[in-house]
Amino acid sequence: LSSGINAEYGDSEFAVNASKTLAAMSPIALCIAHRTQLLSRSLNFTECLRLECQIAGPTFALGEFAEGVRALLVEKDNNPRWNPGTLEEVTEEMVDAVFAGDASWQPL
Repeated sequence: LSSGINAEYGDSEFAVNASKTLAAMSPIALCIAHRTQLLSRSLNFTECLRLECQIAGPTFALGEFAEGVRALLVEKDNNPRWNPGTLEEVTEEMVDAVFAGDASWQPL
């Protein structure tokens, strides 16, 4: 991710800050967000809402949100223990599992 930002924005202050911010985030959450952005390009608004509803539960069940809250607000150690810990450890299968649910039950 950082290499893409640096390719687009060079060594600008924006690029440096964006890279630092992304490096602190949950690796699997970044992959889920990226997949969501790619998928939503071809969806209308209602379909985007359905997609968000579809992935909300599985994403929350990963525990990354709770870990972020623990690290930033509860213990305030600013040292989240993400699982997996790096982008390289995130597999396609992990991300696929989040998107595997059926959102057809959504009343949208």
